Amino acid sequence: MPDNELIFHGAVQSIQFWMSLAVCFGAAWLIVLLMRYERQLVSRGVGFALLSLRLTVLVVLLLTFLQPTMTRTINRDRTGRVIVAVDVSESMDTVDEYATNAELLRWARAAGVVGNQAVADRLDAWVAAWESGNEPAWVDESEAATPARRAELAALRKQNIEQVLETVRKLPRREIARRLLTETQQPLLDELAKVAVVELRVFASQSEPVVMEGAGDALTNLPPALSRSSTNLALSLEATAGSESAPLAGVIVLSDGRHTADSDPLEAASRLSLLGVPAIPVLIGSEQRPKDISIQSLDYPQVVFLNDSLSVRVRAFADGYAGEELNLTMAHSDGTQEVRSLTVPATGPALLDERFELIGDEAGRHEYQLTVDGRPDETRDDNNARTFSINVVDDRSRVLLVDSEARWDFRYLQTAFSRDERITVTPVIFNQPYLGVLPDTFFSRRLPFDPRQANEQQSPLADFDLLVIGDVSPREFSPDVWAIVEHWVRDLGGTLVLAAGRDAMPRAHRAPALDRLLPVSQLRELAIHNVPPDALPNEMGFTLALTDDGADEDILRLDVDAIANRRLWQSLPGHFWGLTGTARPSASVLMTAQGLPDSALGPQPSTLTPLKRERQTGILVHQYYGFGQVLWLGIDSTWRWRQRRGDELHHRFWGQIARWATRNKAAAGNDVVRLSLSNTQVEPDEPVTVRAIWQKRFLDQNPDLKASVEFVRTDAKASDEPPLRIELTATERRPELFEGMLPTLPPGAWTARLVSENADLGAPVQAELFVSQQRTVETADLAANRALLARIADASGGRLLLPDQIHEALSVLKLPEDAAGIRQERALWDHWVVMLTFFTLLTAEWILRKLNGLP
Repeated sequence: MPDNELIFHGAVQSIQFWMSLAVCFGAAWLIVLLMRYERQLVSRGVGFALLSLRLTVLVVLLLTFLQPTMTRTINRDRTGRVIVAVDVSESMDTVDEYATNAELLRWARAAGVVGNQAVADRLDAWVAAWESGNEPAWVDESEAATPARRAELAALRKQNIEQVLETVRKLPRREIARRLLTETQQPLLDELAKVAVVELRVFASQSEPVVMEGAGDALTNLPPALSRSSTNLALSLEATAGSESAPLAGVIVLSDGRHTADSDPLEAASRLSLLGVPAIPVLIGSEQRPKDISIQSLDYPQVVFLNDSLSVRVRAFADGYAGEELNLTMAHSDGTQEVRSLTVPATGPALLDERFELIGDEAGRHEYQLTVDGRPDETRDDNNARTFSINVVDDRSRVLLVDSEARWDFRYLQTAFSRDERITVTPVIFNQPYLGVLPDTFFSRRLPFDPRQANEQQSPLADFDLLVIGDVSPREFSPDVWAIVEHWVRDLGGTLVLAAGRDAMPRAHRAPALDRLLPVSQLRELAIHNVPPDALPNEMGFTLALTDDGADEDILRLDVDAIANRRLWQSLPGHFWGLTGTARPSASVLMTAQGLPDSALGPQPSTLTPLKRERQTGILVHQYYGFGQVLWLGIDSTWRWRQRRGDELHHRFWGQIARWATRNKAAAGNDVVRLSLSNTQVEPDEPVTVRAIWQKRFLDQNPDLKASVEFVRTDAKASDEPPLRIELTATERRPELFEGMLPTLPPGAWTARLVSENADLGAPVQAELFVSQQRTVETADLAANRALLARIADASGGRLLLPDQIHEALSVLKLPEDAAGIRQERALWDHWVVMLTFFTLLTAEWILRKLNGLP
């Protein structure tokens, strides 16, 4: 609680105080003598008026000399700091027309539309009755003498409540949250400010701070840069350091619980629990599923090869339309379309799951729109359509697969690549049985080139897009071979996958080129023994977990839904052996090993921060190397992913890597630079990193290189629009890598052109980008998720509150009791009001003297 106190600094200094007092008493004595003289010239009333004005001026002067100061002591350590996070995502714009009467009455009470302390018990009884499925008892027998009077009073109360409920029924969720914070008789923000330092945030897919002054307007007029197309509840639970040193006493989250990001809010809540900080979610919105038809997700390949067969999987919800028929239309930009008539299940989840089979029979980018018929009575109609595009390229992936022996991973991987019509695989096994019956072994025992005759002008690996190297020995892969591989990756844009081996790879090698290529160092062996025989497959050994960087990579997308994709990876069978290492500064960790013993984390594992733990347990680690890229795979048992799933996930993972390698090698570029986009098809608010990788020789010749990328519409109809330019800057870890972040672009096809104002880039360098229409994952399911908010509260040691319980949050906060105040002072003696008062009194005295003929 802030403590206010008025202090006179002038009185503290004794000499100044007594001198000021003496001067003022002397002046007062002279004023009294002057009044005696003026009494002979003016009336008694005028004399006393002049005396009063002059003494008042003297008092103002005395107070100024004493330097009054208002001090405000805020006991930060005693009151703590409270974060209030408000969900402002698109789902919070929902108007819950199908909310129950009990929910509506709770919101009305919370927003101050109805009720006070005198009728609180009555309203509690009405809410309880509705929640139990009964009609409220509108009138007690003691309230009216006759049955007729009770019936009349009951009808009147019911009518009044129905009018209140209809008013609240029209309020969007975000408006209800705003009123709870700022517009009730006791706004929550004001109540919190009396006991703590309050930090207000708004969040959706990002989080932005909000100034407390004018918080109501800030919650209405949101920051234009804030993306609202998804909800990341984990952001609302981040215990960031505040502007003051006050400890965090709690996090209050006003949300409907619709979490659509790939991060885990329960992990964030658990971290708060370790800090002793409770999360206090406040449920905003109805748990009732409204009548709504929406496209939840699309699963499709962004890039396919010419004549590939491809599948587009559509998931749509049709809540409230059980047993009805809906039309699902897939329309191509050339006017052709396919319509499917689907029946909504009469029981169970109202989920429509349909696949459209397509053939990429024409090279180029193909745009599609998927539409599901709407209904006049559905809650929203802005989530019934999705646009997307598929890029068909006339190319094949050429893979060189090398291993010392035919391990299980080699066998399944060679089979997977051989079955893919758009992949040409060249397998090499150095050690394999040979009985002499056939002219040669089944697989080649030699590399498709002689390293002694290779030269940098004509790389023997130039025809390959992907090179997968298994557990090869130094005898089979000499330093000269590694030098050829390094040249192919660095200068020709090849993709190298280095798979860990139990015998030699990479620990037995002493090749400088391999050391430079490896994205990891300080390798540590993982060996899991004594596995319970009755354990589930994903409970055996260690499993793999996506990092935030990995979740953004298309090669690791086994499910279109980000959350389902994380869970799918964690549910895969575990591994019993691997090599994990510390990622190099220029590398990105895509997957980590989880379920490891502390001994696998190096010395003092308890002191590791989450980021350091992630960097030290990398199993799948990626780094760019020159024009190419290297992927470290620290396991030799991806074949285990086939358990109970067959080829589905194993083939998808490796097939995506092969196509990824082909796209990287075919990236836009010339002899001096390669231009690439982290994603070639994005949503309007999806972040995209633009990268330019330069030849070191070119950078040496142009040390002050300034580069940028211009985005222009590919559509000729929009060619008059000025280009949008972003600057590229060199990264600290890799000077040859320039990066920039793509700004928000409207939907449509765009061309990215690399330009420089102080260097000649030679042949034009450009890449294509397609921005699809806004995705509807945020509005696919509009029912408030009470269960998730309850789990967040439990994981953090907090409590879930309903809107009419929001003021109980103060009792849940962990407010420290030891006082260590921060003192704020505001001087009053030099305030402009004092100056105005002083001159006003002098002016009034002068006017009164002149009106009465005094000098």
